[in-house]
Amino acid sequence: MALRRILRGASTLGYALLLACVLPGLWVLLGEPGWPLYFAALRLHVLAGQGLAIAALPALLAHLWLTGSRPFLGLVVVALPLAGLWWVFERGDGLRWMLDGYLHRGLSAVEASGLSVLALLAVAAAVQVLPRLERPQKTRLSGLLLALAIGPAIALGWSGSQIRGDARWGALIGHSALGLAATALIVPHYRAVRRRWPGRRGAAITVLAAGVLTAFWGGQIERTYFASFTAEGAEARWVTAALSPTAVPEHRLPVPLVAASAGCGASGCHAELTEQWAGSAHRFAASNALYVAAVNGLVADRGPAAALACALCHDPDRAMAGQVEAAYAEGAPGDGDGVSCLACHAAYDADAPVGDGRVKFRLPRPYGGEGDVERRRILADPRLHRGNFQASEHLMSDEGCGVCHRASHPLADGVALLQNPYRAEGDPGVDPDAERVSCGLCHMPTTTPQSGGRMPLYEHRWPGLNVDLAAYVPAGSEQAVEAGRQATQRFVDGGLDASHLPDALDDNPEFAAYARAAAGRGLLEVDASARWTADGLTVVVDATNRRAAHPLPIGPFDLNEVWLEVLVQEAAGGKVLAHVGAIVDGAVDPRAPRLGARMLDVQGDPLREHRLDRLAAVAERRQIGPGETHRETLRLAIDAAGADNLLVSAAWRFRRVNPAFAAFALGSGAIDRFAVLTLGLDSTAVAPP
Repeated sequence: MALRRILRGASTLGYALLLACVLPGLWVLLGEPGWPLYFAALRLHVLAGQGLAIAALPALLAHLWLTGSRPFLGLVVVALPLAGLWWVFERGDGLRWMLDGYLHRGLSAVEASGLSVLALLAVAAAVQVLPRLERPQKTRLSGLLLALAIGPAIALGWSGSQIRGDARWGALIGHSALGLAATALIVPHYRAVRRRWPGRRGAAITVLAAGVLTAFWGGQIERTYFASFTAEGAEARWVTAALSPTAVPEHRLPVPLVAASAGCGASGCHAELTEQWAGSAHRFAASNALYVAAVNGLVADRGPAAALACALCHDPDRAMAGQVEAAYAEGAPGDGDGVSCLACHAAYDADAPVGDGRVKFRLPRPYGGEGDVERRRILADPRLHRGNFQASEHLMSDEGCGVCHRASHPLADGVALLQNPYRAEGDPGVDPDAERVSCGLCHMPTTTPQSGGRMPLYEHRWPGLNVDLAAYVPAGSEQAVEAGRQATQRFVDGGLDASHLPDALDDNPEFAAYARAAAGRGLLEVDASARWTADGLTVVVDATNRRAAHPLPIGPFDLNEVWLEVLVQEAAGGKVLAHVGAIVDGAVDPRAPRLGARMLDVQGDPLREHRLDRLAAVAERRQIGPGETHRETLRLAIDAAGADNLLVSAAWRFRRVNPAFAAFALGSGAIDRFAVLTLGLDSTAVAPP
């Protein structure tokens, strides 16, 4: 009698823990932060699940011993399909790719099923040798399936609570599916064992319960895990607003979220990405000296409201919060987050044509509580947090970069495209299925692939040509800025990381070609040749853009300098016979051929102080498109009498700003702070005539 009471107690404890886990779990699946007792239910769900993880096998052993059931052969038969799935997904090539990145490789759904089966078989084998205490009962299929559902559900729940990133979501989705399956299986198993609700009535109850739970699960998974990736889902579940250069948003970002990006790393969740962002040009978009100088002049002439067009891209937090006019009342505001985490991860859609900072964003929904309380709640259930800040389908593509990096300006006779990071001037979404090199493949290389699959964590330094941020950003972030400079220099020198491609470079043949062209080379492939003519030495320089999936350069044309430097000297003694494109007293030789465009004001003079409000025309645009070759021909009058062989060197150079703007923003002589980068070079030998 005492043994029976102990076994019944253990069996009852297992059922009680199962119900204590399922009932609050249903509340958690149905609800979200802000619902009554939501986090209390979540804590109870987790605690009961932990208890069930400890008690499940002993409770099952007690249940089988008490009923005299012998399920060993039944478990073997039911386990065979699971073993087949395990092999297909984990051992063979089959459909394995379906799990990569979504389920934790250390404990995927099929692995959890396999481990659970092994544990259940061990329990069933132990029952075989135990004495029967009562008349044996028949093993029920519903009981086998119930046991097989509970095991992986517990395992995936544990896995989902331990890991972070995208790998977590597959584990939790599988956990909820198997948990609801176990809930549905309780009905037929109870009916079979207790002989309740016999016949058609019982079958109807079983089918109805399974149907309701399946529909409920599918709807909730779509709502809580996937809806935030679509514009419709964002608008259905979030308060949304639109950024425009002419009006503040109707709904505004709460002030506590302005300049709060550092908090993304403080909780320990995104520390590495936050550190990378802290040394990037995005971080200082609103506080670097170049932006501050230009905005100060604009505000002095046009008033703070005019700064909204600038802030949409350089200071989006304040734009989303409707703070621009107040913050820019005396000129550029103090330090902010620049292109913050919110700027990309709260945005969800943009109207065509994409560009000029026009984007729709969602106002993050609160968790309740502040500081450590909020962080603990986010860690406990980050589903809403993911919806708040997960970039939508739109922002995870090239169009997301184009929101700010594609810039236009109205002119008297049309619209001038000032900056375009795409292959053509049209909207980048015209052919979304076309095979092409996306912005992220080059500018967000993967350095930290997450455990659990192929989905990576993309680097948040965005290397480009900004190797000299330290020359014009505020002090205090020297270590992060230096790390960003090193990453950018690697990019300039030809380092394109391909580890973020799923299998190999062949997954994107076009990027494979770019990566091969980049290895150890500059951004341009330069081919120089020279020959003697009646006029002297004719130098022909071909520059081919084999590395960038966009035109080079892309701007801003009134600030950047891109020019050709050609040096002719004696091969033996090094005597210089001709030099075009040299820098003298900080200024580039005016004879040097240039790339870019001339931006002119209403008087036809070069635009000064980056005052785009004064722009009247863009003339002489010269860019090298992807795969295109640009030729420059220089005729140099050289006295080669008595000269030996000549060495001709040609290099395309780049400098972040011109001397006039450097002096305007930073003071006299400031141009010396800015590096001169080599975009590509070549040399050739020429025999004397």
